[in-house]
Formats: sequence, structure tokens, C-alpha cells
Amino acid sequence: MNHKQLQLFSIYERSIYETVFINHPATELRIWHWQTWQRDIVGTLIWKVNYWYSGTAFPNHFQNPYEDPMSYVSGGDSKLKFKLKFGHGDGRFIYPPLSAAVLDLNDGKPNFEKPVSSICWEMIWEGAEDYEMLYLLRDLLKRNGNKLSATEYQTAEELLTVPESITKSLSEFTIDPRPILKHRTKIAEMIEKLNSY
Repeated sequence: MNHKQLQLFSIYERSIYETVFINHPATELRIWHWQTWQRDIVGTLIWKVNYWYSGTAFPNHFQNPYEDPMSYVSGGDSKLKFKLKFGHGDGRFIYPPLSAAVLDLNDGKPNFEKPVSSICWEMIWEGAEDYEMLYLLRDLLKRNGNKLSATEYQTAEELLTVPESITKSLSEFTIDPRPILKHRTKIAEMIEKLNSY
């Protein structure tokens, strides 16, 4: 995607909230934690990480999430065999072992291989690390901020405010990772400085 396409896509994406869907930019899941910090929220809730199939949509066999990435509604007043779309990849941050995708899942034999990670899972992890760095910076500033000059202290304090280049509102945010990485680097440098005292 070139710079002009990225700008157009960014404008389009800003008309909606960040999502957990795999057909959206992966950076949305990282933005989630910046928006959480911005609103002074502690913690995030993920309803499920291994929603690999819907018992309503597939009452007689398992869905292969590698071949069909759609998450379907399960239960409630949904009718059996009725595939009501929920969202691409919603509830799926890890996937079943690759061998499970080619084996008969109804054979009754357990599979003890590791689940497969996803880009979505990795982005959530990165966002959680971003949040932890902001938390650490705030903590170090309270403990060692008096050792900084007035200008350095102000710079450190400003780093705790999420810049608009990352997220301005719940529906206005970047899909470009560069502003996130740039701000995170500044936070890391200030953490190192405050840790040296």
C-alpha cells in the first residue's frame, strides 16, 4: 500500500471504531490499548480467544477456521444450521493446531499440539506492552521526577498524553504503525533516563 492509498484508507477507517476483525488493519488492535490509556481505563475484556466454530451454524461438524474465517452467531434464538455472520475472525486470536485443520475433528482423539498464534494476538500483545510502558513511565516520573530539570520533567509528562497522531477519538486513529513506534521510542528513552537515577 503506497502513502496515498494509506491516507485514503485511514480516512475511511476513521468513520468507524477499532475492531477485532481480521479484514481490518491489524494496528487497530494495538490502538485499543492506547485508547484505553487515553481514557484512564484499567484492563481490557476479550470475550473469547478460541471461538473456532459455532454450534448453531455447524451443529453436526466443526468449522475449519483456516478455510472459513467468518465467526458465526452461536446459540440464543438462532436456528440450527442458520449461518448468521458475526464478523471475520471475531473471538479468534489463536487458532487450532495446523494438524487439526486437516484431520477429522470428529474422530474423538485429543490433539495436544500447540495452538497457532495470529497477527491479531501479536498486535494485542504489542498494545499491552505499549500500555505497560506508559504505566512504567508514570510510575518512574512519580519516584524520580524530582531529579529531572523542569524542561525534562515537562517533556516526560507530555509523553504520558497520547498524541492525536496515534488516536484522537474512538473513531479517529491511525492505521500506520509509525506514529506509535515513534512515540514508544521516546517513552523508552525517558524510562531509561529515569531508571538511571
